[in-house]
Amino acid sequence: MSLFYSNSWDYLTIGSAGFASFGEIDQRDKERVEMRIIKEYVQNRFPIPEIFKDVCAYSVKRFPYDEGSYRELVIMYDRDTVESWDQEWESLPNEELQQKCDKFWDWCNEVECIDLENEELLERIKEEYLKECRENNEVPMSILRGKAI
Repeated sequence: MSLFYSNSWDYLTIGSAGFASFGEIDQRDKERVEMRIIKEYVQNRFPIPEIFKDVCAYSVKRFPYDEGSYRELVIMYDRDTVESWDQEWESLPNEELQQKCDKFWDWCNEVECIDLENEELLERIKEEYLKECRENNEVPMSILRGKAI
């Protein structure tokens, strides 16, 4: 079963870099750039192992919050498939199946532990955001409101 045809999607939250602040006037523009950069950053450091490409994918998920929403990077995965590995292993112990299941969760745990709020990444996001503003001949709303980016 492929992730893209499954109704049993679940997710693990990886997070955000904290560049786009909830409620800021330019939150959406900042989030768009931030999510693009951190998705690329995480994919380069933790590419999805070939054996899991049909089971999971990196994605950006919107989370409702008070009178708005915010976005974070997540790993979307086919819960039924991953759970079936455990169920099959319990009914018919198979070392290869157990290793596959362990490898999946070990990989997910590594990805979840990545530090997205480091200065280098935040600087890269800021640079890309300002570059995009310049290319579109836009002044960042934060600057217009007298705030630092």
